[in-house]
Amino acid sequence: MGAPATGRSRAQDERREDEGEGENATPLSEWIAAAIGLVVVLATLACLAWLAIDERGGTVHPVVHVGAIERQGERHHVTLQVENVGAAGAAALRVKARLRRGDSVVEEAEVEFDHVPARSSRKAGVFFHEDPRGLVLEVSVESYREP
Repeated sequence: MGAPATGRSRAQDERREDEGEGENATPLSEWIAAAIGLVVVLATLACLAWLAIDERGGTVHPVVHVGAIERQGERHHVTLQVENVGAAGAAALRVKARLRRGDSVVEEAEVEFDHVPARSSRKAGVFFHEDPRGLVLEVSVESYREP
């Protein structure tokens, strides 16, 4: 009887099977990939848990940015972006925009954001009959509630 078809002796095959290197043994690269996957999953879960705990104890900190101003027919559209840089979300966040000429308010518009999560931003728009580019545009956050 000759050597097995693999070119190895029977003793070498038996030794490999005893050491866990047989045909059904899991390669080292698979163990490494599984370990990396486990670390990634555990890190993700830890991060999500930390964010959930952090958001409960945080505060809302909305910042309003004025974007593009465009004429649309007889009205002027102003894009507003609310960025919540705080650690807690805000619901029903109301932003008021006022056009001023000197000390007098020429026109007002208001928009409500349904939900602005922590560390995120949302966009909306308001319309004015007067052209905001020739006046002072003032924006402010008026109110919000906890989600």
